[in-house]
This record gives sequence, structure tokens and C-alpha cells, in this order.
Amino acid sequence: MEQSDATGATSAASVAPPRRPRSRAPPMPPDEVIRKSIARSLTQIVVNMRNADGQRKCLELLQAESNDSVEGKLMEHLQHIDDAGQRKQTKKKKQNTQKT
Repeated sequence: MEQSDATGATSAASVAPPRRPRSRAPPMPPDEVIRKSIARSLTQIVVNMRNADGQRKCLELLQAESNDSVEGKLMEHLQHIDDAGQRKQTKKKKQNTQKT
């Protein structure tokens, strides 16, 4: 349907598009999948480093003997971080239940 404005120009009547139903965000993947993804990405960074001294320092920090063992070491460290976070949350929950 065409409408004319004060200048006499015609334009198609604007019709709002139908609203799409709100979609829910997909559920978070399991922690193990997230850890593997992070470890893979960080491994690629270490393996592709152009600065040999920087790469050596990363291997030392990770206590990895070679590029082949980087991903496994990263997985260990990420697991340790998750475990520490879970212990901290559990401790907080216990403290909160004792207060009430």
C-alpha cells in the first residue's frame, strides 16, 4: 500500500515485522569441554610463538618438557583452578548456613 506525504512523494506503508519469540541462550557446555577448549587455544599460542626465549619461559612455567606436553599441563592447571574455586564456594556456603 502506498502513501503520499506532504511533498506528494509516495512510499510503502511501514509495517512492523512480526516479533520473533525470544530464544533462550544455549546451555553452558560442561566444565571439561570448556577446559579442553581453553587448553587447546593456549597450546596453539605457545606452540606458534616466534620468540624462542618466550616459548622456553612458558614451557618452564607450565613445567612442560616439550610442546607435545603443553596441553596436558594446561589441563592439569585448569583443573586445579576449578577445584580451588569449587572448594572456595563450598566454604562460603558452609559459612552462610552457619550464620543463619
